[in-house]
Amino acid sequence: MGPQRRLGIYVGFESPSIIKYLEPSEFEMKYLGTTKYCLGLQFEHTKGGIFIHQSNYIEKVLKRFHMNNAHPLSTPMVIRSLDVNKDPFRPPTHNDEILGPEVPYLSAIGALMYLANNTRPNIAFSVNLLARYSSTPTKRHWNGVKHILRYLRGTSDMGLYFERHENAKATNLVGYSDAGYLSDPHKAISQSGYVLMYGGTAISWRSTKQTLVATSSNHAELIALYEAGRECVWLRSLIHYVCESCGLESIEKSPTVYMKIMQRALPRSRMVILKATEPNTYHQNFSPHTSFKWKAKSMLSRFHQVRT
Repeated sequence: MGPQRRLGIYVGFESPSIIKYLEPSEFEMKYLGTTKYCLGLQFEHTKGGIFIHQSNYIEKVLKRFHMNNAHPLSTPMVIRSLDVNKDPFRPPTHNDEILGPEVPYLSAIGALMYLANNTRPNIAFSVNLLARYSSTPTKRHWNGVKHILRYLRGTSDMGLYFERHENAKATNLVGYSDAGYLSDPHKAISQSGYVLMYGGTAISWRSTKQTLVATSSNHAELIALYEAGRECVWLRSLIHYVCESCGLESIEKSPTVYMKIMQRALPRSRMVILKATEPNTYHQNFSPHTSFKWKAKSMLSRFHQVRT
């Protein structure tokens, strides 16, 4: 068996000196310089920050599915109809023909999910919606996949830009959450979505079906906020550990603010603050003008579960 080779990426301030220090040890190492390409992700280093994108990967995906010459579109999906029977993303019916294995539906969904999970949060909802029909896709769903590919053809240069901040206070964690009430009317299931920004750039996002059946838009918004809060607690712990390891100011005592959420459910509530008041304990502070009805009271226990 030949020698094994592994790629390691070090994130820090003095990586060349670290490599020189470890080089004489038991591990044979070689400094390859600044990371520019890794696992389909491209890194462009500038004086102001780092731009991460997957333009080369997108071009390969478009050629793979013969969409490299398709006309680009400006949106990742068509407008859905409020009529259940006219919704292009409705479940298969007895009149629909299920696509055979010759149509690479699963391969396309997998390629799109890799983009949505890494550098393209703007297609997360569309991909999540079409992935629900991976076992029984129809022509309608395949057209939705091609619609996303055409959108990517016109936006292949988009990505995430992580700006350099000299002041640690400018890199607070800010979250946005929202819910689509009855986004899946066929099963009476709503949709949760959230994005967490650090230093003005998205670092965590998700768009998924809710596991509970929401009985109102208020109910759906609370479920979405609960899911976002769980992710926020984990991210705060991770960022705190990284900041301490690098000798930077921690965000442990600063609050995480969720902006512009629950506007339909709680009209007079402008924001929800997630702040550490005691070690490992987090609380949500609502507007004093907020009044909850009985259906909302049944969801308050989910907020108290946002604890590490």
